[in-house]
Amino acid sequence: MKQFILAILVCVGMCIGVVGCGSEAVEETRSSERAASVSNSNLKEDSSVIAVGKTTVSYKEYKTYYYFMKNQYESILGTDIWKYNKAVKDKSVGQEREILLMPTWRTWLEEVSEETFKESDYYKHYMSLLNHPKLLDILKKYKITLNFYIHPKFREYISTFKTDGRYIRLIPFGSEPLNELIMRCSMMITDYSSAVWDVFYQGKPVVFYLFDLERYNQVQGSYIDMEKDAFGDVVHTPEKLASVIEEYTVRGFEEKKQYGAMRSELIKYIDDKNSERTYNEVIRRYP
Repeated sequence: MKQFILAILVCVGMCIGVVGCGSEAVEETRSSERAASVSNSNLKEDSSVIAVGKTTVSYKEYKTYYYFMKNQYESILGTDIWKYNKAVKDKSVGQEREILLMPTWRTWLEEVSEETFKESDYYKHYMSLLNHPKLLDILKKYKITLNFYIHPKFREYISTFKTDGRYIRLIPFGSEPLNELIMRCSMMITDYSSAVWDVFYQGKPVVFYLFDLERYNQVQGSYIDMEKDAFGDVVHTPEKLASVIEEYTVRGFEEKKQYGAMRSELIKYIDDKNSERTYNEVIRRYP
C-alpha cells in the first residue's frame, strides 16, 4: 500500500510540480511528456501513466488519488506540497541582467493554422511588444536581454515571431531548460502562466501583461483574481509595460514592498523541505 501511495505521489508531483500547475514548465523528457498528457486528459482510463518498481498507476487511479491526496493533505501541509521539490536558486545575482517574457496559451488558438494564428490579437500584441521602440531602447540602454519563451502548446508558431531587437532572444521550446531561464532572470513578465510562482518564490519582481483579461476570464479563467490579487504590477499596453520595465531596471530589479509582503500569505513554506514534509505525512498516515 505504501509503495502504491508513493507511486501516486510521484505521479502527481510530476504532473503539478514538473508540468507546473497547467503544463507551464514541461521538461524535455519522455516522462514529462506523459505527465503533460495526463494533465491534458489525453489518456485512456486504463493507461499506465507511471511506474515505481513493479507498481504501476493507471490514469483512472491517478485521477482518483490526485483528488484524494489533494483533499487529505492540502489542509495539513498547505497548497505548496507538490511544488518546489527541487531547490529553486536565484542565479541572477552577479550575472548579465535577463528578463523572462513567458506568455501562456489560449484555448481558442489551439491547433489553428499559422495564418489564423497570425491574425489573432495574441500574435499581434506580442509582435507589437517585441518590436516596440521604447522597449528596444530600454533594453539597449541598460544592456538587458529579454528572453521570449512561448508556451509548448504554441511551440510550432515560434518561427512566426520576428524582431529586430539585438537584446531579444526568441527561444524555441526545448532548446534551453526552463528552470535555468527562471533562475537566471531578474524579472518575469507573463500574462497568466503559473510558472510565475517560481519567480515570485525567489523574491524577484513579476509583471502581468493582461491585454485580453476579459476574454481570458470568460473562456479559460485564471487561478487568481488578476484585478484584486495579482502579486505584481498589472499592465495592459506595450507602452505601460516598457515603462514598468525601466522602473524596475532603475531600482535594480528590487521587488516592490507591497508585493513582497504578500509572499508569506500566499506561500506557506519557503525552503527545500516540501518533499520531505509530504513524504513524512504519507508515512505517518499509512505506516
